[in-house]
Amino acid sequence: MRKASIARLQLPAGTILPVFLTGILMFQFSCNYFYSKDKYLSDFDTFVTGIENNYTTQSPAQWEQAGQEYEQFNTELYQRIYTDLTPDDQQTIGRLKARFAKVQLKYKLNRMLDGVKDGVEQLKGAVDEMERE
Repeated sequence: MRKASIARLQLPAGTILPVFLTGILMFQFSCNYFYSKDKYLSDFDTFVTGIENNYTTQSPAQWEQAGQEYEQFNTELYQRIYTDLTPDDQQTIGRLKARFAKVQLKYKLNRMLDGVKDGVEQLKGAVDEMERE
C-alpha cells in the first residue's frame, strides 16, 4: 500500500514570525474596522449591566479598570461609530452613562459609609479607653 504524500510548505528561516504577526495584525484590524453601532450598544449595555450586578464586590483596582473601560466606550469606541448613531441611539447611550454614574456613586457612598462606620467604632474604643482611667 502506498502512503499518500503530503506537500509541505517550506518557508525560509526567519519568516514564520513576521508572517504570523502580519496575520494577527490583519485579524485585529478587521475586527476593529467592522465595529458596528449595534455591537457598540450591545457591548456598552453588557458592560454597564455587569458593573450594576457586581459593584458591591469589586475591589478598588477593579473599579479603576472599569473606569478605564468606561472611558474607552466614551472616546475611542464612540468615535468609530458616532456618525452612524440615530437620536434614539444617542438617548440609549445617555441612559447607559447615567446607569454607570448611578452605580459608581452608590459604590463611592458605600465606601464612605464603611469608613464612617469604622471611624465610629474606633471612636467608641477610644471613649471606652478614656473612661477606664
